[in-house]
Amino acid sequence: MSAYANLLLVMLMAVDLYMVSTTRLDACIRACIIQAMILATLPFVLGGIHPDMAFSEQMHFVILAGATQIVKGVVIPWLLFRALRTLSSNREFEPFMSLHYSQLINCALCGVGFWGAAVLPWPVEHPHPLALGVALSTLLIGLYMAINRKKAISQILGYLVIESGLFVAGWALLKQPSSLMELGVLLDLLVAAMVMGILATRMDAAADDARDGNGGGDE
Repeated sequence: MSAYANLLLVMLMAVDLYMVSTTRLDACIRACIIQAMILATLPFVLGGIHPDMAFSEQMHFVILAGATQIVKGVVIPWLLFRALRTLSSNREFEPFMSLHYSQLINCALCGVGFWGAAVLPWPVEHPHPLALGVALSTLLIGLYMAINRKKAISQILGYLVIESGLFVAGWALLKQPSSLMELGVLLDLLVAAMVMGILATRMDAAADDARDGNGGGDE
């Protein structure tokens, strides 16, 4: 694993911890864009593509990375920003656990993730502990974020973090496109559908309020 891959994995871990340590939803969405850029670049620096690889397999790499960047880095953030504009506030004011306790919990989750990467039996020989540690930590942090936050947008961001963990785990174990990474792209599409559902619900509520207001004015 190259030094560039190590740097990207550390950056991904830092973005995960930042997302779970801030209550600003707009900042979390921007962090999600950075996360998508890291995930789209990671397959190339992990050494998955080599000159002897067939052209179809190289295109599989490119298509998967491009789909990750477009869906996770463009489409979903655009939908989330649209949904955020319908809210009265862009902050998560009342998570179930305070930020101070959340930071301690997520440090513990990172420790569990790296411990699991070191001791669990993996289906491949000599998996890289840093990549697997970041993958498991990202999965646990995303799960905690989805559980701890109350607003739907925050929970969706938690699902995106979980998907990032699946993506990294797939590349760390197989170093080639697999059903696990394709499942991650499908999860991104599911998240996009969830955000569209939130937007539709908000628009219906706004239309009902407008009708109620017009009715009150007529009276």
